[in-house]
Parts: sequence; C-alpha cells; structure tokens
Amino acid sequence: MSEVGETILNVDDSESIRYAKSRSLRRAGYRVLESGTGTEALRLAAAERPALVLLDINLPDMSGIEVCRRIKQRYPTMLVLQSSASFVESEDRVRGLEGGADSYLTEPVAPTELVAAVRALLRLRRAERAAQESDAKFRAMTESLPQIVWSATADGRHDYYNRRWQEFVGEAAADGAAWTELVHPQDRDAVMRQWQQALATGENFSAEFRLLRAADKIWRWFIARALPIRDSAGRINGWLGTWTDVQELVEAREVLARGREELEGLVAGRTAELKHALDQLQTEMTERERAEAELRQSQKMEAIGQLTGGIAHDFNNLLAGIGGSMEMIRTRIAQGRSAAADSYINAALGEVARAASLTHRLLAFARRQALNPKPVDVNALITSMEDLIDRTIGSHIALRKELDPGDWVTLCDANQLENALLNLCINARDAMPDGGVLTIATTREELHPDDARPVGEAGAGAYVILSVSDTGTGMTPEVAARAFDPFYTTKPIGQGTGLGLSMVYGFAQQSGGHARIASRPGQGTTVQICLPCHLAGKAALHDPAAAPGNGSGVPQVRSGRSILVVEDEPVVRELIVEFLTELGYAVREAAESHSALEILRSDARIDLLISDVGLPGMNGRQLAGAAREARADLKVLFISGYVPRAAAGNLALPAGMDTITKPFALDELATRVRRLIEG
Repeated sequence: MSEVGETILNVDDSESIRYAKSRSLRRAGYRVLESGTGTEALRLAAAERPALVLLDINLPDMSGIEVCRRIKQRYPTMLVLQSSASFVESEDRVRGLEGGADSYLTEPVAPTELVAAVRALLRLRRAERAAQESDAKFRAMTESLPQIVWSATADGRHDYYNRRWQEFVGEAAADGAAWTELVHPQDRDAVMRQWQQALATGENFSAEFRLLRAADKIWRWFIARALPIRDSAGRINGWLGTWTDVQELVEAREVLARGREELEGLVAGRTAELKHALDQLQTEMTERERAEAELRQSQKMEAIGQLTGGIAHDFNNLLAGIGGSMEMIRTRIAQGRSAAADSYINAALGEVARAASLTHRLLAFARRQALNPKPVDVNALITSMEDLIDRTIGSHIALRKELDPGDWVTLCDANQLENALLNLCINARDAMPDGGVLTIATTREELHPDDARPVGEAGAGAYVILSVSDTGTGMTPEVAARAFDPFYTTKPIGQGTGLGLSMVYGFAQQSGGHARIASRPGQGTTVQICLPCHLAGKAALHDPAAAPGNGSGVPQVRSGRSILVVEDEPVVRELIVEFLTELGYAVREAAESHSALEILRSDARIDLLISDVGLPGMNGRQLAGAAREARADLKVLFISGYVPRAAAGNLALPAGMDTITKPFALDELATRVRRLIEG
C-alpha cells in the first residue's frame, strides 16, 4: 500500500521553516498537521495518530527529545524523524536517537531530501509490518496443524517449533536445541546421517524414527520431512519441516506383517461370502428386471386397454346413432315418407361430425393430425376469442387477461390453437363450479441447450407461452401426472371423454413445442402451451404468402379445368370424382401414385392434383414433389385423415398447396378446389 495520503505531524517553532517543510510534504501527497510547541504536538499525536512525526529538537516549551520520549512511550509504532541544525557532532545525533527517534536530519535540509527521508521511513515501517503479519500468519497456521512443525537455519540449527513440540517433549526440552538427544538411540545415527546428507546436497529430507513422549515416557514413531527454502539466486537460507506421528500406521503395518496368512484366509473367506452375496444380488436383479418388465407390459396393456376401451365406447355410441339413423331413413323411404327422413339425416351427419372431432383429437394426441400452420399473433387470437370464452365459462367466473406486449408470433394452425384454448377454458370452468377466476396469460421464455428442466421433445430456442390458470379444485400429483393421457378423466361419466388435454398436448408437440401442467389440490391448476417463436415476428402477419386465403368469395366454375384425383379408398374416390364432375370439372382418377405419375408426366392437361396423403408406397407429399418437377406451377390439394411421420414433411405448405381433413363436407371441398384452381 502506498504511503501517499498518510498523515504527518510537522513540529517546528519556526513558522517559515515549518511552512517550507509542510509545503514539500503536501506536494508529495501527504496530509500534514502543524505544531509550534511540544505540548500541542503531544495533543495532536494523541488525537490524530499520525504515521510519522517530523520533530525539531529546539522547541519553546520543552525539548524535542522529551517530546519524542513521550510519544514513543505511548505510541511505540509511531515513527519520529528528528531534525536540528545542532546534529553536527556524532554525540548530538546519538543523543537524539537514544531519545527514541527512528532517524534524524541535519538542517538545513533540501525538500527532496526531506521527502526521500520520510518515504524511506514509511517504506521501512510497511516492510516491518508486512513481515510481522506474515510471521503471525505462519505461526497461526503452524499452531493449527496436528503435526510438529519446525524450521532450521541453512546450517541445520533448529530455530522454531510450534506448540505441538512442547506438548510432546515437555518443558525441559522445549527449546529443541538438542533434539537429537530425544531420538531413540537405535535410530539416532541413521537420522543424523540423513539430515547431514540433506544439508550437504540440498535434497529434501525424509526419515523415520522414534521420539520419547514426555507425558508417559513412551517411544512413538514419527516421519520427518523437510524442504530447503531458497532465495532468488537459488541459495539455501533455511529449512521448513514437519514431524508426523505415525505410531498407529506402524502398528498396523506390524500387525499386517505378522498376520499375513491369517489375513489372506480372512480375505478368501470374505471373498467367498461376497461372491455368494453377489450371485444372490444378480439373481434378485434379474428377478426384479423381469418383474419390472412385466409391470411395464401390464401398464402398457392397461394404457392400451384404456385407449381402446375409450375409443370403442365413443365409437359404438356414434355408430349406434349413425346406424340407427340410416335404418330409420331407409324405413321412411320405403314407407314413402321421405320428407320425414330429414331429421334422421341431420342426426347421422351430427354423429359423423362428432366422430370426426373424436378422430381429430386422437390424431392430435398422436401428433398425426394434418395441420395448416400460419403465422399467428397469440395475443390477437386471445382477444378475438374473449366474447366466446366469456359466454362459455358463465357469469359466475371472472375472466382476467395478462397479455405481455411484444413481437411474439408463432407458426401454428390457428384453428387448432383456438380449439386448444377453448378446451382449457372449459376444463377450468368445470374445475370452478362455485365460481372463481380464470386467467389467460402470455409471456416469452428462452430455453437454453443446457437447461435441465423436463421439456418433452422441445429443443432450445425462444417460445411463446400461453397459460390458462384457474382457482378451482386442483389435482393431486398422481392425477396431474396422468392428465395428458387419452381417455383419462376425473369427471363423472357422461361429462368428459378425457381427450381435451391429450389433444392440447399432441397439438403442442406436433407444432414443435410442448405442454406442461402445474396443480395443487385446493389451489387451482395452470396449463401452459409452449410454441416456438416465429423468427419473422409480426412482419410475417402482413406477408401475402402467409395469408390464409387469396380472394374474397368463391369464384364460379369455369369450364375446361381438369383435375386429377388420387385416392386409394374406392368409395371416397368415386364420391369425389362424381361430385367434381357434377360441378363441371373434367376429372381423371388414379388409385395409387405410380399410375398418377404416368398421367402427370404425359401431355394431358392437369390444373389441380387432389391426392390423399397416406397413399401406399409413394405417399401424397412425395407424389406432389415428383409432379412439380414436371409441372412447376401445379396446384395441389392434399386430403388427410391420418398423417404418417414419413408423409408429414415440413409444417408449412409451399405456395399453391392446401390441405383438407377427412371427413369433410362436400361444399367445403368445392370451396377449396375453386380457391386453388380458379384463384
């Protein structure tokens, strides 16, 4: 630490000399106090505790030597630099130093000499303090160790021991001057030879010997080690060593030597026992693995049973409604009462719509549904659904929105996101039969590659988080762990299929994100849909290529337009071909990709390709890719009821392509065809 800024007390009865000294010291960066008398100097020394006192010998009220004596008596570490014009003879200087001064100056003194003398004294004091602190730390460290710690001069004379030495050898031999006399006679010569060799060669010292413990007069084995301490030139200027009590280690070594055969027998016996135990453990592990495999198979079969049971239950109900309605339609037509069949036709169509909804939810859970991803502003979507959500949850539940502003756009199927949000709101409503608060919130989350949280199949990156929270009944950890399972529901029979949350989970996974749930009994539930942020942000919302449609209204059919229908299901293919033919299109058909490619590679006019995605062999996406190699501007409409992973391709469809999901209404098919072929 620099001495600049330290306080110096300048004591001199000559105002001009005192002023000159103070000015030089202040210019050097010191804080300077002044005094013209010995009494005032003693008072300032007591009050300010300066680092150094620059003291003139001749003062009006008392001798400077007396002032120095009093200062040193009260503050031994305070530096005193005496100055006087009388320091000419050696007797005068001796008299000043014997008064306790640390150094002296003979006046007149040049400013540079004054500053240099002050700096030299302060540096010396700092060095002394550093040495004292280092020595104190060394002693504190050695006193805390359980070993005997010692040091020696370069010629081998021991000059320091920690207190462990005195505790072991007693007061009589505490100075350690004749430490070799405390070594066992049988070990003494060997130890001295090793020590002398180390002193002669500068090598590390190491030896084993016995020392006599004073307390009980017992010889105990020690290991001695020492290292030479060298200066910057490599010369040895001392030694630092330790003596460690290893009596227990020596005794153990002797026991080991005496009982080697017995020990080997014990080891052999123990090894046999351990081998037997290991064999038993391996048998138990094999049995446990078998039991765990059976348990997993049982759980798998239970899950399959739950899934198939739920599907069978719902589809049996739907088929009963459809079959019964069709029989009644046939009966009424046979009776000539065709007008009375309208209600049964509507009932059958309603059951078909319910079946379509059920399969869509199953495919969403399995991540096999056909999606039409577009850039979606999640905040805007929530705001547009606010009235619908209000009507759905009822007046007894308060709706709260916490939508954080930001350029947060995701790429997903907006209709599916709306369905997912509505499902979560309905679940929240059912969990609050006596009323409560439903909170819909959005935020943004950055997921790093080293993030250890469970995030399903989602990778690192930025996500838009859509949260739906309620203040309802909540779930136990066991129920929450199964909440995303299909057909798992805690609602009474007839009040839920158990597909709502599973659809949300599957939709999030298929959109490149994930879903998570947090719930506590009596404290409500929070479900979060986490979808990847779209890199283009809100700018993508204004991209014409990203718009869901490209025109208003449905254009009229123009004659001469040709369509190729590729569908492996004969009934579906015949219905589509007949319907499009009645609309005035020239329609060609194929049952699989190979024959469709022959038509597409011919000179036949094809304005639109309608293809099922899940074709055998080459799937619909692959067929469209091959077709566009020959016809770059070919419009394509995919028909999808189930999307295998191999046929899924990228989430977003290229321009000039669209998707319609089975089962579909024929008027919806007409709209999609006209939009593509006439747009």
